[in-house]
Amino acid sequence: MKSYISILIVLFFFVSVISCSTEKNVTWEVKPIEFVASETSFNDTTFLSNMKMIRLENKGSQSVVNHISKIFEIDNLLCIFDKALNQITVFDSDGQFVKAINRTGHGRGEYLRLIDVTYDSTNNELLCLAEPSSIIHYTLDGTYIRTDKLDDFYTDICCDKSYIYLYHSTYADAKTPEYTISCINKSDGSVKELLTFTEEYAPFCSIGSKMFANGGSIAFARKFDDNIYYVSNGSIDSCFSMKMKSYAFPEKKLTKQYDCGELYELCHKEKLIYMITNLVQGKSIFMFSSNLNGIHVAQLSSGLCRDYSYMLVSKYNLPVSLFCPIEGKEYKCCFVLNPSSIMNFRKQYESDQRVRKSISAQFINDTKDISSDSNPTLLIYDVK
Repeated sequence: MKSYISILIVLFFFVSVISCSTEKNVTWEVKPIEFVASETSFNDTTFLSNMKMIRLENKGSQSVVNHISKIFEIDNLLCIFDKALNQITVFDSDGQFVKAINRTGHGRGEYLRLIDVTYDSTNNELLCLAEPSSIIHYTLDGTYIRTDKLDDFYTDICCDKSYIYLYHSTYADAKTPEYTISCINKSDGSVKELLTFTEEYAPFCSIGSKMFANGGSIAFARKFDDNIYYVSNGSIDSCFSMKMKSYAFPEKKLTKQYDCGELYELCHKEKLIYMITNLVQGKSIFMFSSNLNGIHVAQLSSGLCRDYSYMLVSKYNLPVSLFCPIEGKEYKCCFVLNPSSIMNFRKQYESDQRVRKSISAQFINDTKDISSDSNPTLLIYDVK
């Protein structure tokens, strides 16, 4: 079996550039990635380096982060988009609270709901995808600049030097869009569309972000699509074609629309992937999560992708699995430890001798004053 896989990999990479197209006169480079047997865990130093623990400071006695929807880094500041609180919370590089930007309301420069946020490094602005459907521009201190109204509904936003990329909502007003991505030219406001949308099989199901700006590149993924697409300068320029084997959602099951409970049970029972999220880019690897629990790591040199249940933090011998990319030009990611998880580790450490022999006492000491009112703790890494 191993020799058979090796032959396949050699054949894949013998043809170094493959072109494919889903639209007339549109082609891009396709790089195959082959799924191989899963393993239980990997040590963080295998694919990551320079771990730094950051405990996010409360504002007074109150936590200021409910849920981490996205993290981006600006001039050594960590900006956390919290969709649950409709705000962007800013911390310094050591986790000290700096400010919170929340403009919920009905007035000028305000929004009813914050859907997504990105940083425009070219214009040094925050771009907030908001409801009613619009892009609201703010300075880094939260001062209102302008509002650009949108004619459609979108779920994700990213940008590069010349374009703003918007991910179409796949079932707004009970209808499917014609395309997946809208590209807005920053210089003249013109819009072009990318990648024809086919069918929506689970309109109300979502597991996280669908577009990712990390390591200086922008990528996106779609439900029931085994490809990861990369965009630049208003066009798709390449994609990773994920050969998921037994994880692939069978075409014979794509004959109906699923409700979320039904889809979850089916994927959990048969170990099927219908959505890729939390894509983290590195120089030699990329990793992502999916609707299945665990961490998928693809090595670019071999073109192989392996699924792991969790990662071991070598400093603490601590198992972790919840992670997200850090948006920006650097190859960075963040593993998130919620207060409840830390308290649970601490409780097990106190009551179970096996856990005491496993988890480092240093972790217990470093997090001894974490309570249910604390903000999440971050483990930030460079990605190899």
